[in-house]
Amino acid sequence: MANYQRAEVEIEVSGTTYTLSMDLNALCELQAVLKPDDPASVDLDDVMARVVRMNPTYVRAFCWAMFRRHHKHLTLEQVSDVVAEAGGIQAFSERASIRELIGHANPDPVDRGAVKGAARGARPLNGPVDGTGTSSSSRRVKSA
Repeated sequence: MANYQRAEVEIEVSGTTYTLSMDLNALCELQAVLKPDDPASVDLDDVMARVVRMNPTYVRAFCWAMFRRHHKHLTLEQVSDVVAEAGGIQAFSERASIRELIGHANPDPVDRGAVKGAARGARPLNGPVDGTGTSSSSRRVKSA
């Protein structure tokens, strides 16, 4: 059963049901396994493109990251074994709906633009510029 709102999907392989999740934690795990010394330098857009192109190193890391939330005990090699038992990378990818999970894990393009703009110091798309709401109604009083 897929729950795309949570970026999760279940897959049964050799009688065992696995729940795969591509949430924010999985994306962080993916960055960390691909470049342990500097995870923040991993470009997730590039990683996702390589996964879609079925680059084995990236597919294995992506699959491992998907297993982490519900199956932390599995190593990269064990995930490779599960993928092999499922019929190989192509069959596993189709059964696990990897393309759909990638789509649901990526932010909406409008949201992505807003975040990138904010990171460069741009004004927010809407809402107040200073702070998060209206001014406080509290007034300063003399200390006792």
